[in-house]
Amino acid sequence: MVPGPPASVPLANPLGIDPHDDRAAVEAWLTEYAKVRTQTAYRRVAKRLLVWSVVSGRPLGALTRQDWVRFSEVLGDRRLAQECARHIDVPALRAEFEEAFLREPRGRPQPAHPQQRVARTLTIGKVLLSWLRDHGHIATIALPRQRGGSRPREDVMRERVTQRLLNDTQLRVVLDTLQALSWAQPEDARMLFVVTWLLWSGVRRAEIAAASTGDFLLLTAAAEASPTAADGSGAQLYWVVTGKGNKRREVPVTRGMLAVWERYRLAFGRPST
Repeated sequence: MVPGPPASVPLANPLGIDPHDDRAAVEAWLTEYAKVRTQTAYRRVAKRLLVWSVVSGRPLGALTRQDWVRFSEVLGDRRLAQECARHIDVPALRAEFEEAFLREPRGRPQPAHPQQRVARTLTIGKVLLSWLRDHGHIATIALPRQRGGSRPREDVMRERVTQRLLNDTQLRVVLDTLQALSWAQPEDARMLFVVTWLLWSGVRRAEIAAASTGDFLLLTAAAEASPTAADGSGAQLYWVVTGKGNKRREVPVTRGMLAVWERYRLAFGRPST
């Protein structure tokens, strides 16, 4: 991971880290997360931010709103990222930029909806920068407000209604018919998983194709409890989908949806969820 340029204004330093070393501060933030998968995902986001800091010629705490707007544009547009890479004269920095902005982790395809990656990166980036500010490493955060901004609680709750075409009775007939068919081969388990999730959630094909395991949200507060909770604990698992018009929707994940997902994973030798 490339180090950031030196910070311009040293602040109080409860971390005991050189205030000029953005990289060391980011590493300290990453230690807050025990899960390896979380650390890996967050490290990739942090690397993008550090690389952009170097390309911009400013430390993380000195990046302007315009720097972040440009960052979002480059991250969401492969052609812009390629053009930006061509203008980086230092070979090592250009290689770091291409790895952070133009390549996906091994085995993962290019995202079908780059704006989902932008939104996720900015969300994690804000968590990182807030932590750095709270620990005295930076003074301000210039991240722009994401499109659409925050919305009232009732708007979010309205989006937690499953928008499927079939009513409950029709859906049960179709699902029972599907279960009665032969699904002996691993490929059959995958097909059953895809069809079941499409029917149950009402999402578009492109949305399920762009989904990843990082798109799930577990809410445990009593206000979020639901009789459809996947694990029966009162907590509810939601699948966060960004659809047409860059609109976010949170689809409740039912026990039936998890069952076919687990069947699909086991059919391909993967651990159950």
